[in-house]
Amino acid sequence: GGTFFLQSWHDAQKLKKRRSTSLRGKVVWITGASSGIGRALAIEFAKAGAKLILSARKIEALNLVASECSTAVGLSDKTDKSSLQVARVLPFDLAEPMLEIRKHGVEAEELWNAPVDILVNNGGISSRSAAEHTTLEVDKRVMDIDYFAPVALTKAVLPGMLTKGEGCIVVISSVQGRLAIPFRTSYAAAKHALHGFFEAFRAEVADRGVKVTIVCPGYVSTNLSMNAVTGSGDAHAKLDEATAKGMRPEALASKILDAVVMGKDEVCVCADIVLVPFSSVHSDTGHPFSFIIHHLWRDVHMFLRRRLLPAFSSALRCQYFEIIHFWHQMRER
Repeated sequence: GGTFFLQSWHDAQKLKKRRSTSLRGKVVWITGASSGIGRALAIEFAKAGAKLILSARKIEALNLVASECSTAVGLSDKTDKSSLQVARVLPFDLAEPMLEIRKHGVEAEELWNAPVDILVNNGGISSRSAAEHTTLEVDKRVMDIDYFAPVALTKAVLPGMLTKGEGCIVVISSVQGRLAIPFRTSYAAAKHALHGFFEAFRAEVADRGVKVTIVCPGYVSTNLSMNAVTGSGDAHAKLDEATAKGMRPEALASKILDAVVMGKDEVCVCADIVLVPFSSVHSDTGHPFSFIIHHLWRDVHMFLRRRLLPAFSSALRCQYFEIIHFWHQMRER
């Protein structure tokens, strides 16, 4: 037990040092940065020495996060931040027309007078409705925000990355980009589209220095369900129980930075479990089932779809990605 603890501590220290050396001075652009996962990511990147561009709709909330980032690196409100500013804000709405969104790429480069090194496509919206009760307008809105906006932003920063010969696109997807569940049809479709685009895109730019890291979180304690849209386009305005009990954004943000620094293609993060699916093997996650899940992911997925989903749909809606427990129990029957 003591040896394991010391090794874990040593690995954590090495990773922390690697963060600083890899991310210091890098220009990192984060969408959806005003709260939740985006806010937590901003603070973590600030601690690692990055130069931040924070985007979301509400400028007041962005300014507050920028202030928190400055505080996180030891700058007080009384400090002259003119030359030591950690974060700069670029407010806009991901629902804007695609041509307008692409123009923000130029604005982002002007903020630090440098190309973007890391783009974190974090901003998005969820849905809460059965397909038959969801208007096509809502389907399109979710697709515009969750799929087309990240693609447009990626294309906006790509020329600068290719010119430098390096860069990283971080895509905050969801486990629903791999395993869809009922009453999330618009959301699951958009997340599946993200995977299709960025997996193909990764192969296109792999030999040109640009990396793609796709992150698939499970339930995270944020306002995602509160801000979700119903089938008519109204706000869901409810905090789902599973979301309320989800992992803290700070814990997820730390794992995301580790994934970026280590150059992982894709990670799935749920509570204290980190599952790495078929895109790349990282069996050092520390979970005893990580290796099994990697090799049997497709079998597990089909097993859930064929046998668990019809019978346990309500349970899966609450904790659907705690699949290790469901899978292990059902295979023994």
